[in-house]
Amino acid sequence: MFKVKKLILNGHLQGTKLIANEYIFVNSTGLESLVPHNLANGKKKLTLFFTHANGFSKELWIPIITRLSNILADDQRFDRAIAVDYVPFGDSAIANRDYFANNSYKCSMLNYSRDVVATYGLYKTENPNKNTAASDKAAAIPSHIYKLKCDPIHEAGTFNGGYDSSSFTNSRLEQVLCPVLFVRARQTNLMYSMEQALEYVSKFRNIEFKIAEDCGHLFIMEVPDIATELIVNFLDKHNQL
Repeated sequence: MFKVKKLILNGHLQGTKLIANEYIFVNSTGLESLVPHNLANGKKKLTLFFTHANGFSKELWIPIITRLSNILADDQRFDRAIAVDYVPFGDSAIANRDYFANNSYKCSMLNYSRDVVATYGLYKTENPNKNTAASDKAAAIPSHIYKLKCDPIHEAGTFNGGYDSSSFTNSRLEQVLCPVLFVRARQTNLMYSMEQALEYVSKFRNIEFKIAEDCGHLFIMEVPDIATELIVNFLDKHNQL
């Protein structure tokens, strides 16, 4: 159970806006979990933060957030989930249509990643045990087709610098200190082969590698119950009161 609140955030680039949905968990008694925000032991409740790969929108996460809210609404450790559309995707594409019509060259993987870092910082917790949930980005044709809200030229532009940024991050994965969950769908080879995935995860210090069976790319939509179970187990393991 949750209540949805629309948020408008400032993007990394001056003049850009990011549209986000805030899902406030409501427990079985009807009380919003945002009140109170601090736990008895002085720790802040955790915010679940959801982002997405190029070409998708924040609504991608609704099946997962719906299931998580039903499970976690009465859990004292969590209070809400945030799902963000980064420029130029989803509702943010509409909000920034005029900006990118005049500044299409600013569509790049670098600025996309800076938006991710900036918005994540708005909701970071003082609890040092921060989590990152990562999903394989391989793409198969989904069972439902969604109309893009952004100009295809601008969307394609977000891949600018992608090769350089991947090379930069892949050589520094050992610097990631937080626990990481990496999930690869069994029925896909579009992003990582199994051998490549195993080589990739071997570079992290603290990572769990899981395989989602009987599904392809967007397994969070294909098998949301399995995806939710993986996330909940990961959260339980790394966020003890």
